[in-house]
Amino acid sequence: MEKEYKKLFSFPEKNSSKRLMFKRKKKEKKINIDEDLKKCKPRKIQKEFSRPFVSSFSGHQDCILKVKSHPLHPSLIFSGASDGEIKFWLINEKKCLKSLKAHEKFIRGLDIDHNGNFIISCSDDCFLKLWEISEFGKYPRISFKGRGPIDSLSSHPRDLIFATGGQEMLIWDQIHFKPIQRLIWGVSSISGIKFNPIEHNIIISTGSDRSVVLYDLRLQLPVKKFVMEMRSNDVCWNQLISSEFTLANEDSNLYTFDLRNLSQVKKVHQGHVLPVLSLAQDLKNQDLVSGSLDSTIRTFPKSPAQKSEVFFSQRMYRVLSICFSTDERHILSGSEDGNLRLWKRIVEYPKELNLTKTKKKNEQNNINNKILDFKVNNYNYPYLPRMVKQILKLKEKISKNSNYNNNNIKRHIGPGSFSFRPRLKKSNCRRDFLKFLEFFNF
Repeated sequence: MEKEYKKLFSFPEKNSSKRLMFKRKKKEKKINIDEDLKKCKPRKIQKEFSRPFVSSFSGHQDCILKVKSHPLHPSLIFSGASDGEIKFWLINEKKCLKSLKAHEKFIRGLDIDHNGNFIISCSDDCFLKLWEISEFGKYPRISFKGRGPIDSLSSHPRDLIFATGGQEMLIWDQIHFKPIQRLIWGVSSISGIKFNPIEHNIIISTGSDRSVVLYDLRLQLPVKKFVMEMRSNDVCWNQLISSEFTLANEDSNLYTFDLRNLSQVKKVHQGHVLPVLSLAQDLKNQDLVSGSLDSTIRTFPKSPAQKSEVFFSQRMYRVLSICFSTDERHILSGSEDGNLRLWKRIVEYPKELNLTKTKKKNEQNNINNKILDFKVNNYNYPYLPRMVKQILKLKEKISKNSNYNNNNIKRHIGPGSFSFRPRLKKSNCRRDFLKFLEFFNF
């Protein structure tokens, strides 16, 4: 009786085989990356593609003063530290292949010849050394001891010649490793040297007395000299226009000049808060990248439609050196904490993934990407460090007070009794674009 009673009032279990027989078997889905990405929200996709930091390389025991990429192999990088150590990195494998105690004091200059066979290094210990990349052993191929410390170094873009700067500027022959020319203007020490990449006979140098000097190797004499209000720490030539160069100054600005008219500044790039120490420029897009003591890296694009970007991390201290990779897709930075960091060159996400369901959202996105809605208020960005935001607000207050005082003086003084110097301003993309529309009556 009990068995018959159970048969009458029993129900099939949830996972019974009878119920599973009537269920349809689920087909195995093939993974399509395009379809899965379309289902994701566009904000999440933007976050993934907008992370500029790639990786960091640790190994130096002291701050990195110089970073240089190989001109022929994009994966090879050389770095020099303040303890006199040079390291040879391979980015693809994220390894340090070789390390060498090259000097006893700070490494002030590190450069590679145009063939990519030799490295030249200079230091505060008055030694100038030449190393072969293929061997890169304990001992240099040639070494030379100078009269004083050598602060800067630059190699010729086409010949086996290089220039050094300290108490005087010397032009060296790389084969015989002896000085050929001697160029002097003033008594100040030279902190930076660069050859012109198009007109190879022109050299520019920056001095400790706030001076900028231009030299011509054909005349064997300095040609022009002008003085800035504050000291300039680094120089960079425009690689497509031979007459333009930019200066990284201690007043936290970048200044671009033209050789034909050095009395006026062609353009001012603002954004940093503390002195700018290093500078580099792209060949294709002519974009500038700078590293500052405020522990940030900034990009300054040439076209006004593009937005300037800021790179930083919590553990990164003052940025002392910066350069582009040879393929110009990445940025390399050396900081005071002894880490070499790799950043993305362009922070963008694919246009195909920015999908919206309605037409209104598409129209709003197109309007926001126009030049008219471009804003330059740096302190409104939520991702900036707190210290940078506070200093930016202080600078704005000081500028407002100074303009208010100057306007009051102009009202109460007679014409011609006192002259005011015009202040250098950053070019506002929105204002310039609106003037362009008014002129052509659009």
